[in-house]
Amino acid sequence: DDDDFEEDDEDLGASSRGLRWEEDDVDDDEDDQEEADEEEASPRRKRARVSEEMSEKEISEEAEVRLRETELAEGVAPRTNDDFERMVMSEPNSGRLWSRYVSFRLASTDAEGARRVAERALSTIDYRSQSERFKVWLALLRLEHHHGTAASFSACVDRACAANDPVDVLVRAAEMHTKALDHDLADAAYRKAEAKARGPKKLDTWAKHARALLAAKDRGKAKEVLGRSLQAHAADPRATVALLSRFAVAEFDLGTPERARTLFDRLLADFPKRADVWKLYIAQTLKRRDVDAARAIYQRLARAPLPPKAMRAALRDFVDFEKEHGDTNAVTRVRHLARAYVDSHKKVLKANQAAAAA
Repeated sequence: DDDDFEEDDEDLGASSRGLRWEEDDVDDDEDDQEEADEEEASPRRKRARVSEEMSEKEISEEAEVRLRETELAEGVAPRTNDDFERMVMSEPNSGRLWSRYVSFRLASTDAEGARRVAERALSTIDYRSQSERFKVWLALLRLEHHHGTAASFSACVDRACAANDPVDVLVRAAEMHTKALDHDLADAAYRKAEAKARGPKKLDTWAKHARALLAAKDRGKAKEVLGRSLQAHAADPRATVALLSRFAVAEFDLGTPERARTLFDRLLADFPKRADVWKLYIAQTLKRRDVDAARAIYQRLARAPLPPKAMRAALRDFVDFEKEHGDTNAVTRVRHLARAYVDSHKKVLKANQAAAAA
């Protein structure tokens, strides 16, 4: 029996050991499961952290974009390509904004990028907004003039002439040449413009051409241009006055005051009733701070055969001139002169009325 008990004990021991092994296996399985769960949860937590970080980054970037858009709307100058992209998207028909974008790319030494921006602008701006499109054409012309070749600039001029008024394009091209001291190229561009111009634009082109030649110190060619323009408008007194007065101002600015005064005196001898020319002559003289010469012109003006309304305005200006540049006695003299003119004019009116009544 004792042996039986011992066998039972052995069986129990073995059995209990088996149970312990099973318990150990369960513990190991639980640990493995926890590790597996943790391994499975770890990527989810990482993804959650990455998603949270990305969300914060996106929020920050969105806030920065909104802040920049607010600054741009309030007039803060654009600083990046993205800034300009936002602006031209908000105002796609603004030639001024597109031109600024072109200049910005050029300032970054990106001439090719600037060309692409200009071409985009021309394909974006409404074809009916000619003035806005012309601003972009000018930006493209400047780009080719400064960063392109003679051939690329000439091709750009041809394209611009086909899409705009050719006179406007040629005159702007001539001005670019003048600024770059390429006077022969400027002269050629002005001559092309003169051949195409009509009406008031032709006068403006003649005058700008003569002024450009004076700026180039080529007075001989300038006089030749003036002579051709006067001959072309010999039957139009208004055109003659406009051309001579603008050439006289150009002489004041770029030539010599003596020649300018000679031109004005010649003009007023032929057209003494043109109050606007008298006024321009005085303004140009005062611009050179020649008070005595301006006073002499006013004194001549007081004897000119101006219409009554124009004369009264001229005498008022003469009084104001003496108040600023003269003394009390000078002001008094001009006021007496004005009063004498008014009295004389009244007498003439009465005489005319009496003659009409008779």
